[in-house]
Amino acid sequence: PLLVRYELVYGRPRPGKGLESTVFVGICDDGAGNYVGAWDLFDLEAIDLPSRRVEMDYEKGERRLKSATPYAIELRHDGNHAELWVDGEPKKKVAADARTSGALILLVHSEVTVAIRRLEIEGKLDPEALGSARELWVAGQVRGMGL
Repeated sequence: PLLVRYELVYGRPRPGKGLESTVFVGICDDGAGNYVGAWDLFDLEAIDLPSRRVEMDYEKGERRLKSATPYAIELRHDGNHAELWVDGEPKKKVAADARTSGALILLVHSEVTVAIRRLEIEGKLDPEALGSARELWVAGQVRGMGL
């Protein structure tokens, strides 16, 4: 199981401009275009090209964002399905059993300021990735000591 909990606040648009903004949070990314991801508060997708699986649950109709309003968002993955929750309510769900591990992606493309006020990640660390991270940390500590 994997859970990414975050809070977004979209800034106020300049006079005469709309609230043009995109925030993407992805999990289980392999760096080759395969991931499970949420676009803003509206869309959820799971893409795994090697298995030819593309699952999408997109919002239909108008997509309203309010400025200066905190949105509590959760991207959940139970090993079989991914879900997008907004302000404590389930919004989207897709099959995601083809993507169960990988990196975290954060992408913001916006004409207004976007604050990520909180970011929490719950899940099991890959022992191989942990070993590499430990080696990098140790090397940095040794360098910092001038050795």
